[in-house]
Amino acid sequence: MQAIKSGSEFGVSPTDNNANGNGCRSRSKTDKKNNGSRRNHYSFLNIKFSPVCNYSINCEGSNLLTNENYEFLYNSYAQYAKLLGKEVAYKPKRTDRPGTKIAELYHEFAKILNREVGLNIEYYSNRLVFMLWKAHGWENYNLYWFPVKFLEYLNPKLRRITITFLHDFISSNNISTLNNYEDSENTLCWLQDSQYDAENNKEQEQEIKDLIERYDAGGNAYMLMDEIEKNSYYKNLPSALHRYKPQNEFEKGLVALLQKGLMLIGKNKPAINDYSYDPYLNENDDYLPVQLSQQIMLIYDNEDIFTEALIESLNINLSETYDLPPITEMLLSPQTDKLFSMDDYPEKFLMWSDNFISHIRSFNYE
Repeated sequence: MQAIKSGSEFGVSPTDNNANGNGCRSRSKTDKKNNGSRRNHYSFLNIKFSPVCNYSINCEGSNLLTNENYEFLYNSYAQYAKLLGKEVAYKPKRTDRPGTKIAELYHEFAKILNREVGLNIEYYSNRLVFMLWKAHGWENYNLYWFPVKFLEYLNPKLRRITITFLHDFISSNNISTLNNYEDSENTLCWLQDSQYDAENNKEQEQEIKDLIERYDAGGNAYMLMDEIEKNSYYKNLPSALHRYKPQNEFEKGLVALLQKGLMLIGKNKPAINDYSYDPYLNENDDYLPVQLSQQIMLIYDNEDIFTEALIESLNINLSETYDLPPITEMLLSPQTDKLFSMDDYPEKFLMWSDNFISHIRSFNYE
């Protein structure tokens, strides 16, 4: 786990990740949270509704503030209120425009939710819909970056077992590696420029040159992460782990963590990146939030200049924006037949990742 700590030399300040149920996604730079959402957000939804709304708000040539959208939202609200055992209290005036009715309905719905869950309005499948959401417990300003350099020092059998686990782990959870990270190429370019700046220091120049070769296509760091992405050496991983006899304390701890990590792998298991939703998103912001796919990733080395440069880049972004925790979301419709609920997969993922990364970082490379 890499920490991007509040109060660090990069001046990152705390955020508020709690579902607040107020429908307001605007925030200051000191109190904030790539769009992790799979849906479209519009600026009129990113601020509190005024008592009197516009006649129309257009999206792709269509007016969103229509009686049809209001009726869908109202019926969704009424159905969920029924599930909660609450009275359907909102009664609009006949003369109210659709925008006014939608705004007042939103606030009435927020009241019955009583801040237990967050409430947004989204544009989805060509209509406005209510979205319930709530953030999971997650450590702010921590990067769950899994270093894989240690694999080069394992015996061939354990190496293949661990590569199989990591392949299945990132495939099941939609996790990327540094090879596919959008900032990796920019960091390589920065290192190349730094190489020229270090021409008068031959030792530093050689260090940077070696680092570029390591991370560039064909280098050992690139090839190791590519191998993990492409290869699974065991069809029955639990059996391979059970049969393996650890040769020292590090291997014993590693095998135990891999066995426990099997709970995070499988076709019927959630994927950690499926919890990517930004309830605060404002598409007019200059900086996009740090999404889960940036916070959770396979890297080569947690202590080299390349990784440090990537962390510094994220810290600079976080001085202007916020990081997203895993969030459970639920779209409502007039046919909704169950109440909002959350599983504990992100919390299990976080706990296991903390233990696994800490164990890997304890590896003695000497």
